[in-house]
Amino acid sequence: AAALETRGALDREACEGRMEILSRTGNIYFNSGSARLTNDSIPLLSNLHDIVDRCPDLKIEIGGHTDSDGSDEANRVLSERRAQAVNTYLVDQGIAPERLLTVGYGESRPVVSNDTADGKRRNRRIEFVPVN
Repeated sequence: AAALETRGALDREACEGRMEILSRTGNIYFNSGSARLTNDSIPLLSNLHDIVDRCPDLKIEIGGHTDSDGSDEANRVLSERRAQAVNTYLVDQGIAPERLLTVGYGESRPVVSNDTADGKRRNRRIEFVPVN
C-alpha cells in the first residue's frame, strides 16, 4: 500500500513503522563477502533517504548482520563495513552524519536458523532502528 502522505515531516510512530518495514524488505544487496552496495539496492536506499529526511528529530542505528558462514570476527567486520556503506550513501545524499550510528552485529542476532540457504539469505540483512 502506498503511503498516505507523500511529503512533510513524519511523527515518531510513522518513522518507526516505516523503518521497521524497510528493515524487513531485504532489498539491500551486496556481493558475497563484499561491502559494496549493488545498483539493485538503490530503490530501497532512496526510500530510506526519504524517510530519514522526513524524520529530522531521530537518530538512526544502521545495523549490519551476516549469516554464520566464516569466522565470528570476519562476520562482525563485514557487517560493520556493510552498515557503513549504507551510512555513507545516506551522508552522500545529504543526511547529517551525527544522525547515523553504524553497528556490525555479525552473526550474533540471526532471525532464523542458518541451516538452509534461505535462512542464511534472511540473516544477511541491514536493519534500521530509531535510537532516540
